[in-house]
Amino acid sequence: MNFLLAKHTTSEFKHTTFGFKHTTSGFKHTTPDILERIKALNKRVHDKEKVESIITDLCKLKPWKASEIATYFNREEAYFKRRYISPMIAEKKLKYLYPEMINHPEQAYLTNS
Repeated sequence: MNFLLAKHTTSEFKHTTFGFKHTTSGFKHTTPDILERIKALNKRVHDKEKVESIITDLCKLKPWKASEIATYFNREEAYFKRRYISPMIAEKKLKYLYPEMINHPEQAYLTNS
């Protein structure tokens, strides 16, 4: 079952997640390939390597907040930080946008290349 349906408009992506419609102009900073990879994931069981690969590709495009990344996957921010983002920072796959203040209100993540 597809849990994320994306429709590209000129300025933003509109998507429907489990019947709820979301419009976020930030989605314009991704690619159709990334959206298709997210859509292909099973809604209950996520392959950690696939999810991390998608996160890495997203964070190559621009800095993303944890809440923005979690929204793509229809997950809570706290879960996503605990399950994916924190381990990826520890493994040096991601880095903080504001490393001097990890609790910065605008904290976002970049691919550590």
